Amino acid sequence: AFMPSVRLFVERARAIDPAFAPSEAQIGIVAEICRRLESLPLAIELVAPRIRHLSLVELLERLERRLPLLTGGSRNHPSRLQTMRNAIAWSDDLLAPSERALFRGLAVFVGGFTLAAAERVVPGQETSVVDGLGALIDASLLLGEVSGDGTVRYRMLETIREFAREKLEESGDARAVADAHAAYFLELAETHTLAGLMPDGGRVLAMLMDEQANLRAALHWFAQMNA
Repeated sequence: AFMPSVRLFVERARAIDPAFAPSEAQIGIVAEICRRLESLPLAIELVAPRIRHLSLVELLERLERRLPLLTGGSRNHPSRLQTMRNAIAWSDDLLAPSERALFRGLAVFVGGFTLAAAERVVPGQETSVVDGLGALIDASLLLGEVSGDGTVRYRMLETIREFAREKLEESGDARAVADAHAAYFLELAETHTLAGLMPDGGRVLAMLMDEQANLRAALHWFAQMNA
């Protein structure tokens, strides 16, 4: 039987390529890939989808360059955390420039977001936002979940969002993205002020509940700007 980490890698690889059937020798390469990722499930989730573009040998070679086996580390950055962050960075490196810009901009959202919000707050560059979201989902950097009303809501795992947020700050675009985020949610709140009196008020109130964390973040941003 495969080790749990190898089994997870194979499952995620088959989700991308149903024909993925590693030989005994290839399983050895998969095991080495998992070892370099310290068998961290999220790191494996990030790396396994890359078999769409890279062979197992190429994948391992890239990991050997990008993810040197970490030992020690400061108290604030234990080895496993460094490995996880490097796995996210490695996946980020493989994004197209427009996808990378979208990834960083989306870190402004708290508690998830809709396609409409993403298109207003982080407009697409060389690629459309919807195509960029698809690329980020394929790279396991973003999750898409169907809401109760049938719409898709996107979110990042917090570890990934923290990484993207740091990159957004480094990019120099954080202020502009935060301004756009706050403006969008101010407009959303003003548009639905009388939601309780509307015929479909229940649906609107449920939507506003979904956006509670984003609305709070927008209020916090306005408070900072007016301090």
